[in-house]
Amino acid sequence: MNAPKAHARFAASSSDRWVHCPASLKRIKKSPPQKSSAAADEGTLAHLLMEVALVQQCSAENAAGMLEEDEGHEFPEEMINHIQGFIDFVRGQMKPHYELLIEEKVYLDFIHPTEAFGTVDVAIVEPFGALHIIDLKYGQGYVNHRDNPQMIYYSLGIAHKHKYDFDEIKTTIYQPRAGSTDVARTDSFSVEKLKSWSKIFSDAVEHCEDADEDKDVHAGSWCKFCPAKINCPAITKSSFEMAKLDFGDAIQPAPKSLTSDQLKTILDRAAYIKLWIKEVEKQAEDMIKSGKKLEGWGLVPTRAQKKWRDINDKNFVSYVAFMEVVEEIPFHNQELVTPAQAEKILKRHVDKDVIERFMNDFVVTVSSGEKLSQINNDYDLDGLDDLEIY
Repeated sequence: MNAPKAHARFAASSSDRWVHCPASLKRIKKSPPQKSSAAADEGTLAHLLMEVALVQQCSAENAAGMLEEDEGHEFPEEMINHIQGFIDFVRGQMKPHYELLIEEKVYLDFIHPTEAFGTVDVAIVEPFGALHIIDLKYGQGYVNHRDNPQMIYYSLGIAHKHKYDFDEIKTTIYQPRAGSTDVARTDSFSVEKLKSWSKIFSDAVEHCEDADEDKDVHAGSWCKFCPAKINCPAITKSSFEMAKLDFGDAIQPAPKSLTSDQLKTILDRAAYIKLWIKEVEKQAEDMIKSGKKLEGWGLVPTRAQKKWRDINDKNFVSYVAFMEVVEEIPFHNQELVTPAQAEKILKRHVDKDVIERFMNDFVVTVSSGEKLSQINNDYDLDGLDDLEIY
């Protein structure tokens, strides 16, 4: 279950990108490998918990216990609750004669013989009925569920394997942290529409093979996770062209004076600018970390946070045990609250000097990393976030 997964050039997870931007594959091949992010690692952990719970037919909490004991993984309570919600949704779609596929490998070898495959989180096969593809998205960025190429890719692979013996195709994006009221969003379409995507994918594969690296690049929502976006001419061009907003004035107008159409235009175009600037900042950070200088810029520690120094310290354990006898327990459900939360609660029960000694003994203030910042100037650009624009 934890074996590393192979990656295909024409993968399901990146299908939105290579369908819309044919040159992306060639540009990615020449780009430096990307490091795994904290968000990606979190998503991998959530999918592992989901897989174990479904395969073992147990709760997310029990699956977390097994993984913690066997592999040393730790799962936040929030993640366990979210995954339990996903499991409940999947089980609610099942009937005795349905087939449940978990982490199923899907091949589109009729599109490309060796480089078109992916792994679907969950597929529910109703013989001669509906094919239901369900995908867990643990990230917080909203994912569109309508005509989603990744979901159609999975549907096409499984339907092809079953000789298209279905009367309906359903695809569901399950996203518990995107802030949407609809955690599970379902799209449905006919088998005929699904089959039409076979040509879309095959034409895209052919176009990718023959793509011109400079001409066949197209910017869009699919650029967000592209490894080649730092040097992409389409993003650079879009960033600068979309920044040219003609208001007829020499300076930007006050936001309160903008019409709804102007607000929409700016917000739509700002997405490209933010994407490009983010990659510029990352390139600058990498340059400075490698030992090169960038005049006027440097890396500074991120805002320090309070953390427990050593939760295994005998004195700390004894204090926690003592505090659990007070009216309001500061360490809930065997899960430690943060130092800030503990301090707030303790103020209701313990003298100030006792709290200070406790915090000094068992809390350390640390920075979680570094960030790019303008230095050696009379002003700090980070402070611009606090300015009010008139």
